[in-house]
Amino acid sequence: MSRSSLAHGTRIAVLVVEDDPAMRAVLSDHLTRDGFDVVEEATAEGAMGRVETATIDAAIVDKEMPGMGGLDLLSFLRQRCPRMPVIIVTAFGGPHTADEAFERGACLYLEKPFRISHLVAALRTITASLARCAATPGSGAPRVSAS
Repeated sequence: MSRSSLAHGTRIAVLVVEDDPAMRAVLSDHLTRDGFDVVEEATAEGAMGRVETATIDAAIVDKEMPGMGGLDLLSFLRQRCPRMPVIIVTAFGGPHTADEAFERGACLYLEKPFRISHLVAALRTITASLARCAATPGSGAPRVSAS
């Protein structure tokens, strides 16, 4: 199960799960420049293995991927890493998809195209909230408004 670096004051490790190499590179580059440690995976299956071996504090997951989709990965992450905040991003969404993502435990849902600055700000808010409550047993992942 994934460990977290939030309680130790180190850089925040973000898992980016995106099958589009260009989008994955853009997210990784921006997050790295903004001070995050980024772990990249192109598939949900790869991400499942990665959370078992790496220190991950938060995840950004594309909804539409070949093989296992992002919502199924979200469900897996909620079971294996219940305190890990997961942000779902998609080009194929809508209100029903957003509702399903939140029902499965997403803390944020963004439809592409989105402003990366909004994603980074939300990620900082989410992880700061987690760091403050890291010592509080039973606290779940915070949920952030998409406004």
